[in-house]
Amino acid sequence: MSTFRFEQHGAVGRLILLGDADSEPGSDFPSSLRAAVRQAYASDIRVLHLASASGNFAVADDLGAIGDKGSKFLEAFAAHILASVRLIEELPIRC
Repeated sequence: MSTFRFEQHGAVGRLILLGDADSEPGSDFPSSLRAAVRQAYASDIRVLHLASASGNFAVADDLGAIGDKGSKFLEAFAAHILASVRLIEELPIRC
């Protein structure tokens, strides 16, 4: 199961994808991403570095159990991820 973590090192924030390319995105993927982005918002970072613990920004191409939940679930799953991406784009970086 892939999740995210936020770390702060001085003025630099790191949003880290945990897991590897063989990991299926768990159902907590969107909420974990959103929680890490919220932590970035609450911080005083000036830079956000997107990183992957495994060195790869990928998840398995087989959605596994998530794909079995149906199209409405997948649509909501994708919408939550895209909302988090928009929040990252709008992150207020303090100068």
